[in-house]
Amino acid sequence: MRSRLFDTSMLANAGEAVEFISNILESSTEYSIIAQAMDGTILLWNEGARRLYGYEAEEVVGIMNGSSLHAPEEVQNGKAREIIEGALRNGKWEGLLRRIRKNREEFLARVVATPRMDSSGKPAGILLISKDISEEIRMTIELESSNNDLREQITQRQAAENALLQSHQELIARSAEMEQTATQMRRLAEMSDLLQSCASSEEARQVAEKALTKFFPVEAGTIYLTTQLGGSLESFASWNNANLPLAESFEPHECWALRRGRPHFFSNDGAAIRCPHLKDIRTVNSICAPMLGQGQSVGVFHLAWPEIDPGVSLFRTENRQSLATGVADIIALAISNVRLREALKDQTIHDPLTGLYNRRYLEDSLHREISRARRSGASVGFIMFDIDNFKHFNDTYGHPLGDQLLRALGNYLKALVRPEDIPCRYGGEEFTLVIPGAAREIARERAEKARRGFQNLRLKDTLGLGHAMEGVTISAGVAIFPENGDGASEVLKAADQALYVAKRSGKDQVVIATGNLKAGKQEHLTSV
Repeated sequence: MRSRLFDTSMLANAGEAVEFISNILESSTEYSIIAQAMDGTILLWNEGARRLYGYEAEEVVGIMNGSSLHAPEEVQNGKAREIIEGALRNGKWEGLLRRIRKNREEFLARVVATPRMDSSGKPAGILLISKDISEEIRMTIELESSNNDLREQITQRQAAENALLQSHQELIARSAEMEQTATQMRRLAEMSDLLQSCASSEEARQVAEKALTKFFPVEAGTIYLTTQLGGSLESFASWNNANLPLAESFEPHECWALRRGRPHFFSNDGAAIRCPHLKDIRTVNSICAPMLGQGQSVGVFHLAWPEIDPGVSLFRTENRQSLATGVADIIALAISNVRLREALKDQTIHDPLTGLYNRRYLEDSLHREISRARRSGASVGFIMFDIDNFKHFNDTYGHPLGDQLLRALGNYLKALVRPEDIPCRYGGEEFTLVIPGAAREIARERAEKARRGFQNLRLKDTLGLGHAMEGVTISAGVAIFPENGDGASEVLKAADQALYVAKRSGKDQVVIATGNLKAGKQEHLTSV
């Protein structure tokens, strides 16, 4: 038994019931409600139909055939007959129809058609309930931009709901990817700022390794830099390489990225050629990106991973390649700037002829070492060397051989000192050696060892100057902080005066300054 929608007691007779239901149907504005006879003649036209189609009830009721509301293609395809037959056969037809308004504008509507029966149970007509879904379709197209023919594919409500659900899921995924991209951009900016603030290559290496572990948590990576003199590339920084060892160095021709001047991607299932520097056969996927800074090749940014994770999205694969290229550009510029700063610093503190520290660096270092020794109660040894008769050597053999002799003494001192010692060229043919922590006797022994060692080099002609080295010797003056002065200038002056005494007393000897140089008290150690 059907349930009743209202209490019949509220209506006095059948006439009132008919009028009551008609008022409801005709006043409905959200849905178009049209009743048609079996021949298609329109018998009922409510307010919703007027708003949807643009016809007044007087223009259609008993006059217009329902087929006039179908789009031309729907009429040609026999859609009207299909709807009637479907409704009669199944008790209801539901679907999407192309409809046409009074102004000939076409639109898409969702339509439900049900048969009307007479008192004997025979079909008397069709009741069509319609709603314009053009706006709904427009929103669906915007959300699912990759599916331009969505309106044609959606023929039922379930298909539309599935498409909307898929679009929603893709939107969530894309939102997550965009958030990941934004995070990467922030990290790139932070890494770039840190790298630009690095004072040395070692600081840049530490910053790069820490940052790149976050950018590429599952990939093994290595940054290869060209050597200062060009030629081969050497490993500068690496991460996640424990299970995927990579080459420590290789030649430029062994990398396709350097040969082609653009990023090179390799995978076992692709057509690209493996770079020769990839020795490990487990490296089935890799990216090499050339690094250019200040218009010159700085090195190669290399990523490698053993196998493709089926769970990794296409976005991750594409992002890996673009991210590698972006990171390579940032690091290349930073390394180029760091190298430039290091080169400029090296030029400001080193003597270009001998490669030793220059006088400016000596004065700064001596102040620093004396301050450190003063705090710790230690001593600092200071030796000043001078090549005997160097002016005569220059006048006799010329400046080229003179320069060669200065370079030879510089190389000799560099090979002689400890890592913490500071060898410098003071000026002309004078050289100095700062020995942190050295007491009087140790400084004297170091000076004598240097003098004798240089003599042995001369006798063996190790310097390659031939007979020009005959008669070339060095003298040295030694001073100690705090014995010979409370500051750098006093110690320098004491060592210089001791050297002057050594030169005046016959040369080729070591003289140690005393606490009272003005009184003429020096300790002499002549050559043997």
